[in-house]
Amino acid sequence: ETDAGVNLYKKELKEDPIGFSVYTDLAGVYYGLEKYDEAEKLYLNVLEIDPNNAFVYSQLGVLYNANKQKEKSIKAYEKSLQINPNNYDVIQALRTLQEKKPVFDYFEKADTKALIAAAPSKTEYPDAQIVVLNNEVQKVVYQNGGSEEKRFFTAKVLSQTGLDSFKEYTIPYNNDQNLNIEVAEVIKANGTKVPAETNNNEVVFTNLEVGDVVNIRYKLENFHVGSMSSHFWDSFYFSDGLDNLNIKYSLLVHRDKAFKYVFSQQDIAPVKVAKDEFDLYVWSKNKQEALRYEDKMPPMDDVTNMLYLSSIPDWKFISDWYENIASAKARSSYEIKTIVKELFAGKGNLDPLTKVKMIYNYITTNIAYSSVTFRQSGIVPQNPATVINTRIGDCKDVSTLFVTMCKEAGINASLALANTRDRGQNTLLLPSIEFNHCIAKATVEGKDYWVELTSGTLPFNTFSNTFLGSNILEINKTAATLTKFNPGIRGKNVMGYKT
Repeated sequence: ETDAGVNLYKKELKEDPIGFSVYTDLAGVYYGLEKYDEAEKLYLNVLEIDPNNAFVYSQLGVLYNANKQKEKSIKAYEKSLQINPNNYDVIQALRTLQEKKPVFDYFEKADTKALIAAAPSKTEYPDAQIVVLNNEVQKVVYQNGGSEEKRFFTAKVLSQTGLDSFKEYTIPYNNDQNLNIEVAEVIKANGTKVPAETNNNEVVFTNLEVGDVVNIRYKLENFHVGSMSSHFWDSFYFSDGLDNLNIKYSLLVHRDKAFKYVFSQQDIAPVKVAKDEFDLYVWSKNKQEALRYEDKMPPMDDVTNMLYLSSIPDWKFISDWYENIASAKARSSYEIKTIVKELFAGKGNLDPLTKVKMIYNYITTNIAYSSVTFRQSGIVPQNPATVINTRIGDCKDVSTLFVTMCKEAGINASLALANTRDRGQNTLLLPSIEFNHCIAKATVEGKDYWVELTSGTLPFNTFSNTFLGSNILEINKTAATLTKFNPGIRGKNVMGYKT
């Protein structure tokens, strides 16, 4: 009963003339009925309500393409990608319309069969448990900033120890990425392939024996938010704890996209080739020996040769970006006002530093540390009211709560992102958001008091010895560079217990 259904939509629009989803649903009905003019009118009505909606522009691109209006379809897709550079379905649809070839066809394809045929034996690598035949990244960066990549890992198992360490494999990826495992298999000596068992990013290589080869290929699509959506950044190991026969990082980047790269130890010159609207950069290294673990050695990231890439202009850009994100969350609310009022009730004339200490003690006593991906974003802190009500949060959640409560009490406070010392001190050579921790700072009478809010056993304004010297980026209007964490004011690292 199509007419009756359409009339219901129309009736609803009269009663709710800014009903965004009603317009788009009815437009989808008209598209299915091939009434393209009617669908277009509705989509254009939606754009009057929300002029910067990437989804509507993408749907207009589909509609125009179905109606054989190629140029209008291209313009609609391009507008969609200006607003949301991370829609990879739209990117592919646009390239198809423009008769451009698939982006990953620009890269040289790895010959896995040839790599296995030339693979060394245990005799050639007597100290190795695993030898990596191919370790490769193929990354694509588009004009508006969206980026996707394929990663290849092929390794031969040389010993039982190597088998035990590689029978299970976890693919590293973040919750701002989409993961698609294209190949995960064991290749036997006779060429037989045994598919691995996979669950999300977990891979189990069944029927694995010494002398077999594990072969993985997976694709990652990156989804960055806000002003970061137009940028990319990455890092890649050109040496690690394994023997690598072939290491390669290939970057296909739109030639209008400015970026920088640097190596941490030894520079490797890229081979650069023009590919239509892209430039292809290829950095490669053959027969890289493993960096064997030694007692008291620094963290691996300080001794390995790492390639850093980034299109982000400077560290101030990141500080400003994160301040915008965090300040949107660090706003007072009924819950914050109530807790702060109750905390100081009947306490007389408290000085600002005492208030800061009381806020610190409240958070470390009442909020439990927890970080799980389905509850928390890797970037955006939770609303402070949510943290109070659930009594649980990760480092950026409790730090944001601290800042919010301090501001409610009239005390200046701010956040700082950190890359802890166990990950190396000579890292983050280019601007990126590869931080793994968040702390906070309160300023009282011109003095800075730093706090670590994820531990209930640290006294106020103290830190574990391993955190000192970590790279931090303060989140404020003036921060312009990374600094080594070494606060001028620190409390004594002692705790007293009464039982």
